[in-house]
Amino acid sequence: MINSRTRPIDQDTLEAYHVLDRPGLHKEHFFETEFYRRLASENYDAWEGITWVLDLLPTSPKMAIEVIKSYISAHIMFLHDYELVGLEDAMTIVRARFINHEQPRDIFLDLHPRQFEILLDVLYEKMGYDTILTPYQNDGGKDVIAISSELGKEEKILIECYK
Repeated sequence: MINSRTRPIDQDTLEAYHVLDRPGLHKEHFFETEFYRRLASENYDAWEGITWVLDLLPTSPKMAIEVIKSYISAHIMFLHDYELVGLEDAMTIVRARFINHEQPRDIFLDLHPRQFEILLDVLYEKMGYDTILTPYQNDGGKDVIAISSELGKEEKILIECYK
């Protein structure tokens, strides 16, 4: 994470913001962005980033890529070239790790047990089941509970994952 006001241009931008943030002066639209609110705040870093996108992995990698693309679109005028390259690299890593696989069997074997449990939870959810992902623990218990309440096809599946 880049700490705010550590780059010279951030300090210049902050000074310009304070000049334009006076009563009676017209502020341009981009001075009302989240970036400027963070830059002017003592509590936030202007370049806080979007590390929260990791919360979308491993269950929603395509959404994670869309979020990064949207972030780039919304902040393109504020991002330095090395930041754009870093965001492109992040999308490439997400695609390589979670979307484009030549050897899916190896991918499954290399998953951490919790990642495999999450994968099964998402799979059953996409198949129309209501799912419950139980807390992660190595107890030999049920890891995912999948329930179908469809009339005439009511079922409860208890899934245990082990390596």
